[in-house]
Amino acid sequence: MQIREFEWPDDFDVVTDLWLASGLHNPSIDGIDNLRDVSQRNPGLFLLAIDNEQVVGSVIGTFDGRRGYIYHVAVHPNSRRKGYATALLREVENRLWAMGVQKVRFMVSKSNVQAIAFYRTLGFEVDEHSYSMSKTRPAE
Repeated sequence: MQIREFEWPDDFDVVTDLWLASGLHNPSIDGIDNLRDVSQRNPGLFLLAIDNEQVVGSVIGTFDGRRGYIYHVAVHPNSRRKGYATALLREVENRLWAMGVQKVRFMVSKSNVQAIAFYRTLGFEVDEHSYSMSKTRPAE
């Protein structure tokens, strides 16, 4: 397995296909312009797991100057339980720590007990003190 950075625009289609297969694709925020922007604003933090020259996993890290955030931890259903997600998370986490991040955060569905258990094995904790809140941009 190899971990490499997302390459714009060459990896757009394959990453979109990965997210569709993983149930993570959201066309309203995962469009071509969105992925270009996130990769340019966060150099070195949009990572892909490669096996036999195929993209099998992804993770996006971002840094706001204080905290690090993780998005789109995905492994293709045919490639799960082989260490790809662990390797991706450890790599993006190390890169965030090297940038000076003091805390890493991400969201996971409360009903996804398998994912929560997995993230706990990597030292992440459920934050019982806060809620995830969101607001969708109004249509223009």
